[in-house]
Amino acid sequence: MFFYQIGEPGAKLPFRTKAAMILGILIALSVLAVFAFTLFLVALCGGLALFIMNLFRKPATPADTRPGTSRTHRPPRARDDDIIDI
Repeated sequence: MFFYQIGEPGAKLPFRTKAAMILGILIALSVLAVFAFTLFLVALCGGLALFIMNLFRKPATPADTRPGTSRTHRPPRARDDDIIDI
């Protein structure tokens, strides 16, 4: 791998450049943290709203369900003599 350096070889970075790099990294991380926390708050509010709406929901009555979607209906079981053993 090749490393290219601008300026004279072996020269150290000035303090101003180091401070600017550190400040830029800190600003980028803080902006990322603000957006992540905002997204977390939006998701938390949405979950809380759904939870509260579910608390006050009326339970479903049999008249509210559609025909053919009864939970007591089970598909017929296959008989043992229908299965071919090999």
